[in-house]
Amino acid sequence: MLAHRSKSRFLALMGVVLGAVAACTVIAQPAPRPVYQPPPPPVVYAPPPPPRPVYQPPPPPPAYQPPPLRAEMIPPPPPGSYIWQPGHWVWTGGNNYVWSRGKYVYRQASYHRWVHGRWVLVNGNWAWFQGRWQ
Repeated sequence: MLAHRSKSRFLALMGVVLGAVAACTVIAQPAPRPVYQPPPPPVVYAPPPPPRPVYQPPPPPPAYQPPPLRAEMIPPPPPGSYIWQPGHWVWTGGNNYVWSRGKYVYRQASYHRWVHGRWVLVNGNWAWFQGRWQ
């Protein structure tokens, strides 16, 4: 009977040992490796398109004559072939003329004479004819 008890104890002890080993084996197993997921592509925001230019129609032609010309001090000419282009009034629209100061312009070799710009009454409105070489 002693042999039977020893055998039972041995089997019980072996069961405990095997259970402990089995438990340790389960605990001691390495954790499963995570599956690599690449990060999502970065979100790229395009800049907004530039604002579209707003069409500005030219101001309506002036219905009244520009003020009289201003007297200007003409500075000494720069070296070279330059001629003085006197100042004139520029129409900006509304009820507004603005003075544009005179300046020196380069004398074109193929032209002989500078014709100054002038305001001319055309169909009841005043129009500016730009100065030019002739």
